[in-house]
Amino acid sequence: MKGLRTRVLCLILLTGAPALADPPAADEDLSAKLTPVDAPTTQPEAAPRLVSRQVEDRIEVAPIGLQFRLPPTFMTWQKQFHNNIHVGPEALAAIRDGGGEWDTEYAAVVNAALPFDRCVAAAGEEGWGRDGVSFTDVQLRVYVLDQPIKELIERIDKQAPPAIAGLAHAAVGRKAPAVVHSQEGEWSRAAFTFTLWYGDYGGEAMVDFRLRRLGPRTVAAVFMYPPAGGRRVAPADIVKAVMASFALTEAVSTSQPDTAGLIDDLGSDDGDRRIAATRALLAMDKDALEPLRKAGAKQVSPVGTISTRRMDMVYSLLEGLRPNPHGARAGYASDGFGLRVDAGCTREEVVRMGVKYGFAIQGQFTPNACPTCYAKLQPGRKLADVLRAVLSDEPKVISVNLNYFEA
Repeated sequence: MKGLRTRVLCLILLTGAPALADPPAADEDLSAKLTPVDAPTTQPEAAPRLVSRQVEDRIEVAPIGLQFRLPPTFMTWQKQFHNNIHVGPEALAAIRDGGGEWDTEYAAVVNAALPFDRCVAAAGEEGWGRDGVSFTDVQLRVYVLDQPIKELIERIDKQAPPAIAGLAHAAVGRKAPAVVHSQEGEWSRAAFTFTLWYGDYGGEAMVDFRLRRLGPRTVAAVFMYPPAGGRRVAPADIVKAVMASFALTEAVSTSQPDTAGLIDDLGSDDGDRRIAATRALLAMDKDALEPLRKAGAKQVSPVGTISTRRMDMVYSLLEGLRPNPHGARAGYASDGFGLRVDAGCTREEVVRMGVKYGFAIQGQFTPNACPTCYAKLQPGRKLADVLRAVLSDEPKVISVNLNYFEA
């Protein structure tokens, strides 16, 4: 029998999007649910392009100066597995929907209630979806719009119930879904409780939306978890800690003034610094290309060297790997790559990486060599996606290179 899995799923910042559709019925009275915090707000002149990055246990969102802290349990998992904190468009797109039990249903409800395309960061006590290992972890996401709380509550109230009713594993007949509205300090709450059943086990699930104004924007913290206990750290304590950590600092530039430091960290001997810098630069997307180019980064495709620097690979992934010219006698294989790992990294550890990302070691594994080994992708895996994931999440990987050929 599987245990209940606590899911605190989303932090959502909402800014700069057009008015949400599907208003509530004209005769619906929400006055009892709302407070003066919903006073009319002025619209910003334009929605800025948002860039998020992780700085130790803090997530910063530029240029709006928003920041919040990740709980200690999040950081404990990251130090060991490095797959539970996501920034940047591609990393977030990969965790938009759930995988397996509970996460699939939670994601369906949240994605129906609030727009995922505003997501700028995601994190959790363990990996999301099939990267998770238990039913008791807490997850977090962040988005940005400028709709007032009242409009967002109305949308949530309208969209969440039918999404819950449509879940394949929703045991509606066992217990009717329930919703609770309340006001807790500056946070407005709309919490939905419903039952999930997977044939041999199940339990009560909660999708807990918390919304407040912060500056000219609305912050919505949406937590997902089975209300049953059994955790060392209660979900309520994590919820309170995360909500209390939200703050606005002086607005910063999306160009990230410490870009030079991030680029330097790509070559650090410290694996954690390497992956933190990689994530931050990939999250900057095209804005990182010019600083990397000025630092001497080169495109590694379609031809290059097996002594590829991490800086060059990050630059190439941001710019896009170039295809092999038609009929070329030299280029690179699209179904494999080379890995250079730290001296203390074993073959068994790389095998486990392969299980995680979808590749298998091909040929010899030679410690201290460049590359240490080559890997072949499993069918259906995309080279650029796997390279991004390995560079962003594996501190024992120094760099990767393309598998070049020459006829």
